[in-house]
Amino acid sequence: MNKLKDIFYDKNDILVALIILAIAAVIIFWRVDVIMAYPETLVAETLKNDTDDTSADNPSVVTTDGAIDGNASGGAIDSASGGEDEVKICAIYINYGESLDVVAQNCVAAGLVGSTEEFISTVNAMGAGSSIQSGQHHIPSNVTPEELVQYLMQPGL
Repeated sequence: MNKLKDIFYDKNDILVALIILAIAAVIIFWRVDVIMAYPETLVAETLKNDTDDTSADNPSVVTTDGAIDGNASGGAIDSASGGEDEVKICAIYINYGESLDVVAQNCVAAGLVGSTEEFISTVNAMGAGSSIQSGQHHIPSNVTPEELVQYLMQPGL
């Protein structure tokens, strides 16, 4: 009897840990679709807020870049007025500690600035070399280089 009791006491901690792991696995498996849909929900909210903010200034509806899908159909949102230029929201992700040259290349690739030299000279002129924040930044395609740097100085998502 004492031997059975000793085995139970010795293995009790392991049993509790396994039960906790099993419960965590069941919850994650049950909610994995919601967990995986969170980035899309976050981007949709950001686009909705950007659209609400820009609708008073600019009558055109904000559209999305190819990297981010703002609507369920997979395409871009049509412009509200047909003759005006469309404004797209570009997503730039900056890793912590990323060099200014890499950030400049990402901005050029997204079409937000003409060249890396132009971006770097604007950053240096503004004295913002160490103020660029890491994270996901959602930037309208019609920004000036100075506005682009201002966006990148804000904390990313």
